[in-house]
Amino acid sequence: MARAKARHWRERMTGTPLHDALGVWMLVWSYAPIVAAIWVFDRWPSVGTLLLAIVITGVRMNALFVAAHEAYHYNLFRSRKLNVWVGGALASYAVMMPFFHSRTSHWDHHRYVGTDRDPDAPAWDWSAHERWRFAREMLMLATGLSYVERVARLVLGVPRVETNGARRARPMPEGDLKTQEIKRLVAAQLAVLGVFTVTVGPMWYVPLWLLPSVSIFRAWVSLREMLEHRRGAIIVYRAGLIERFLLGCFNFHLHAYHHAHASAPWFTLPALKEKAHAKLDGIVYLDSYFAELYAYMRGRSVVPSRGVEPAEAMAAGDVPLDERGETEQRPEGER
Repeated sequence: MARAKARHWRERMTGTPLHDALGVWMLVWSYAPIVAAIWVFDRWPSVGTLLLAIVITGVRMNALFVAAHEAYHYNLFRSRKLNVWVGGALASYAVMMPFFHSRTSHWDHHRYVGTDRDPDAPAWDWSAHERWRFAREMLMLATGLSYVERVARLVLGVPRVETNGARRARPMPEGDLKTQEIKRLVAAQLAVLGVFTVTVGPMWYVPLWLLPSVSIFRAWVSLREMLEHRRGAIIVYRAGLIERFLLGCFNFHLHAYHHAHASAPWFTLPALKEKAHAKLDGIVYLDSYFAELYAYMRGRSVVPSRGVEPAEAMAAGDVPLDERGETEQRPEGER
């Protein structure tokens, strides 16, 4: 009875002022550990507190990614404009991530999940014999070199040359969209620099913000993406509080339920288990992100490869159908 009431309560919050309040809380709780880590370094400066702040900032930016993800689906707030402007500025451009290009790419991920047409396939399509190549890829991402190369190619308009044996690269913004995204990224980073200028000092913007956003954050998000869609599977992790804080923020550990009901806000996902199983077949349950990572690196992962036809993938979840993000189902009360 209590569980049924909790489900009812979660679903009733959708489209109400509490929905917006939870969106604000999502952003505040995403930033709070970062602010705390930087404050500790400012209060007790040392190599140790500097490194700690860099790591915490890079890892916690994953929570901002999840907030941006909610904005992609117009679920962070009830208002479309707030999702685009606030979600874009505070959760996407702030962490050096283009918003509109990433949003379109994410919609395609929902349409083609588990297939070669999934734009996120380079993140999750790692076979057992590629595990040490995967480890090298994570190292390259963690150093920031992969992101620097990607940005250089984006700015200079130099395409990546696909060679035999090379992994497929993620798509990049092109044309007018590329110019718009770069302008918004620059504006957001100038705003972040301004915040550093009036708080801990502008000299700390690069080591405490820019560096983790192009290095640790990239590796951490790629690790999560690999684990949540191992071999194209649709997965739910029975993760504990620590793993949920580090990787499965804001119910992202219930990722399969999100794929079944993409228009459902993050706070409703725990109530959607039965509905998700009625809509999607083959949901995989795993106990731990880190246990699965360990199993993969030891060549012992048993997650089955799951490929679905694009038409089936589109029918599987209520994903956006046009450039405005219209979906088959929208929460009541959205403006």
